[in-house]
Amino acid sequence: MRKTILALLVALAALCAFATAQETTEDWVKMGDELFLDDSLEEALKAYDKAIELNPKEITAWLSKGTTLSSLEQHDASIAAYVEITKIDPESVQAWGAMADEYLINTNYNKAIEAYDRVLQIDPQKARAWAGKGESLEALEMHETALNAFKEALRIYDGDIQDNPNDTFAWTGKGDILEMMSRYEEAIQAYDKAIELAQNSRLSLAALISKGNLFNAMGKYEEAILAYDEVLQITPENAYVLKNKDIILKTLKRTSTRI
Repeated sequence: MRKTILALLVALAALCAFATAQETTEDWVKMGDELFLDDSLEEALKAYDKAIELNPKEITAWLSKGTTLSSLEQHDASIAAYVEITKIDPESVQAWGAMADEYLINTNYNKAIEAYDRVLQIDPQKARAWAGKGESLEALEMHETALNAFKEALRIYDGDIQDNPNDTFAWTGKGDILEMMSRYEEAIQAYDKAIELAQNSRLSLAALISKGNLFNAMGKYEEAILAYDEVLQITPENAYVLKNKDIILKTLKRTSTRI
């Protein structure tokens, strides 16, 4: 607790000093990014808001604000931030895609599909949009249409990998699609390839988390914990992974008690 309070005080002091020293939008965005990476999400949000106050049409600040709000589980507010971007740039693939992801998290599947379709109108080669659309369709029990969307996403990721076999993001994306298609062993192989190819530890985070989640869903709890522990070595305060690991440990404890 004391460490958390000290960290917040340092962040607040940094913001106050920063306010007197620098006043450009770009500087506030950079400050927000640094705070975000330090998991000082509330303070990062204040920095992005300051950037937006200085320049309401700064798309980078709005995108970062949306991401931060999502990390704080304020998904409706995150969607609102992305909507603001589409008013500035109606062709922003990033904004439409992020908005669609938020609708998906909120289980508003029809809205998610609409937003993913908007992405695909702008760029039909966005595999992540095909994947999200497929996931939304699957949730609506439109299985055949969902499968076609997954296949299209997989085709794009395979093409990216063929062009660049070292593409960590493509391997992670391929793993996600294979998981959605219930091809679990192939998905784990794809995640392992992404982790192997990552040029730095942070680039492996998405694959490690997805791998841990898949093992968890498969009931392979020890393997899931190993994957989550690797994440925690990189980001020790990762609340999502800490929560998932805690749930697994409680499940294992209950199981051992019954035995």
